[in-house]
Amino acid sequence: MGQKVEAWERHHATSLIGLRTQLHDPGRLRAETATLEWPQLRLAKVLASPHTVRREAEDIAAHPVSGLVAYVPLDGHSTFSHHSGNVDIGPGRLMLCDGDSRFSRDLSQGVNELVIHVPRDTLNGLTGLRSIRYAVAVDLELSPTLSSAAREFVALADSAFGWGCTGSTSENRILDLVTSLVADTVKGRDHLHEAMNAIADGHREPDLSAGVLAGRIGVSERHLSRLFAEVGHSVPQAVLAARLESAQSLLSDPESACIGMAEVAFRSGFRSQAQFSRSYRSRFGMAPLRHRRVLLSVTA
Repeated sequence: MGQKVEAWERHHATSLIGLRTQLHDPGRLRAETATLEWPQLRLAKVLASPHTVRREAEDIAAHPVSGLVAYVPLDGHSTFSHHSGNVDIGPGRLMLCDGDSRFSRDLSQGVNELVIHVPRDTLNGLTGLRSIRYAVAVDLELSPTLSSAAREFVALADSAFGWGCTGSTSENRILDLVTSLVADTVKGRDHLHEAMNAIADGHREPDLSAGVLAGRIGVSERHLSRLFAEVGHSVPQAVLAARLESAQSLLSDPESACIGMAEVAFRSGFRSQAQFSRSYRSRFGMAPLRHRRVLLSVTA
């Protein structure tokens, strides 16, 4: 039986995702995977008897799966465990996760599900996201739109496996459905709010840029720039505003009155005193040293 488990693990790693398998019944393993490999995604149907799987750091290194993985249960329930906790999934409730994240699954009722892998570049092109930061359980029944999309996805998958479909029509429609799913769940989180929080925390770092900020909140730089553009700003403008507010706060603080302008610039995230002075004068209409005198006279 050990050889059968190893063969199943090798097959699963090659056709879908590398996992470690532990049987609930050491004397029995029934497992079957059918996979469709399309240019922009991979779709699999998995049937197996009860077992537990884990994806550890070693498995990620040996078998990377760059991109989004969606588990769509057709029958039975399972527990998905990741760094944020344990989540029950089953028909009507699917799971989205980054393929290169650590997790485990208790499949004590066996498994009958569809699995879709969307590579990172495809995901980015469709949604502006390069990854999802956290595993997300999606309750399909809470949204008629998502519920309808999920039913169509299952029907398309059944048709594709039944007919061995290799054409682009099913692939493109499934990609459309995945885009809607991600847009209504992961992207529904307020990325702009996350970005502003990240700027508040990191604006004192001179190297903070749109690319660095996008990486920290798990979106593409293009998508992040579009979010700021929608509210009439840019990422550099938002970072500069945070730095200038920090500088003004220091200049208005009597306990910081002895700090020189170079130190104020450094503590606020500016690369140089000259850059700080130009930016400050442009924003507040006077040089920072003069503005300090005005601000301190008001608080005196």
